[in-house]
Amino acid sequence: NKTICDSDIRQKYQVSVIPIVKGNEKVLNPGPETMIESGDMIVISGERHGVKKIIKEMFSAEVSSE
Repeated sequence: NKTICDSDIRQKYQVSVIPIVKGNEKVLNPGPETMIESGDMIVISGERHGVKKIIKEMFSAEVSSE
């Protein structure tokens, strides 16, 4: 669990988090202090290389933690 700011998504991947879906709740314009928690669904926007990079790293982290 990290905030958007702490996760460094924008700097590391050059993508923006548009909404975060937390169960039935949608956070439509999350700020840098919005917490991303396990089970949240995030929608990202950015250049193709950044989107591919974050997806690759997220899935490899998920597989290695199982």
